[in-house]
Amino acid sequence: MDPTFLNDLDGFSTMAPILFYLDGLKEGHDSRIGTSQLRGVGEIHLSVTPQSITLLLDVQAQRLIPHIAEIDRIDDVRHPLVLVTPAQPLDHNKHYALAVVNAVDENGKLLSPTKGLIDLLEQRLKSGSTPSTMKHAE
Repeated sequence: MDPTFLNDLDGFSTMAPILFYLDGLKEGHDSRIGTSQLRGVGEIHLSVTPQSITLLLDVQAQRLIPHIAEIDRIDDVRHPLVLVTPAQPLDHNKHYALAVVNAVDENGKLLSPTKGLIDLLEQRLKSGSTPSTMKHAE
């Protein structure tokens, strides 16, 4: 058997979940405080609305991508990861970004931005860049 065809399939899966952790996100989600939450399988249509705290963005097209976002319940006490899975295959050779907005802790207080986000925003301000208006996926 000639394995050459496998080279075309090399790389990251276009449907693989994005995994991340933010202090307080699981507790805030579990408390159900606020109207913006992680959107699971039954609420994919809400993942591209202000009612979702996760935004999956096609950077080049400036469009939001429908997705599923949920807490990984395998070990959610010690390692409460968030799983974000696109609802449709992502395109090859494109850049995507994931943002978490308006997420709250168990007391309803907005989660603080991460150091990485603060550094990125400071770089943008220094360079004079401004955000563009995003278009929703259709």
